[in-house]
Amino acid sequence: MEYAFRAVVVLSEAEGRRIPAQEVADQTQVSSRYMSKVLQSLSDAGLIHSQRGPNGGFWFSGDPETVTLLDVVQAIEPIERIHECPLKLGAHCDTLCPLHQTLDDLARQTEERLGSTTLRSLMRSPVVPLGLTLSSSNGTSNGTGTTNGSTNGHSS
Repeated sequence: MEYAFRAVVVLSEAEGRRIPAQEVADQTQVSSRYMSKVLQSLSDAGLIHSQRGPNGGFWFSGDPETVTLLDVVQAIEPIERIHECPLKLGAHCDTLCPLHQTLDDLARQTEERLGSTTLRSLMRSPVVPLGLTLSSSNGTSNGTGTTNGSTNGHSS
């Protein structure tokens, strides 16, 4: 899941620019072979778009202000809630046992936290994912040694 988060952060900060899979892999520090699978899953889910060919690549299709980490999770591996006893025990028909209730509570809390965290909010922290900087036209540095348009020594 983290690799999907990394990829979406990189693509959301590219402001619609098409980024080749290899560049996404480099910036996220994930093997290109595995990142290609992650990007395909994100594309299948509609969170990103892709185009093949010499001018091809991947780009983010949403708004970083509104797309949440939960949107990414639900696209890749949805959180499963427990609505009835997974063991089909008759005594647990009307209510979940303490174990399954606790697991469902954790799933609900995870959904709430991920659902309240937008991609843009991740980038508002003094320490941002992957050392990226917010996209802007002033070229200012975020204090990590990178300036807008470059990340972790990888050219854009």
